[in-house]
Amino acid sequence: MALNTYILLYPKAWLSNLLVHNNDLYEMILSALNDSADMIIREQSRIYSGGLHKLEPNELKQMPIMNLPEEVIKAYLEKNNSLTFFE
Repeated sequence: MALNTYILLYPKAWLSNLLVHNNDLYEMILSALNDSADMIIREQSRIYSGGLHKLEPNELKQMPIMNLPEEVIKAYLEKNNSLTFFE
């Protein structure tokens, strides 16, 4: 049982607006986040006794997100000059 692995991501306003207009993007973004997290855990996590892979929240914050839908990337480039997708 892991007690400290519950992390919430809150999309920035530009991404929330995009999601309101296209519900399919939720699943596509979730898939991209999961795939990216799997890759980061395999390549960059620390492994503790019993096989526990550990990442710190700041390491996740810097995680590259692979395979984002083109619609999300385009909206990001057009409407946002921040370097992050989530609050």
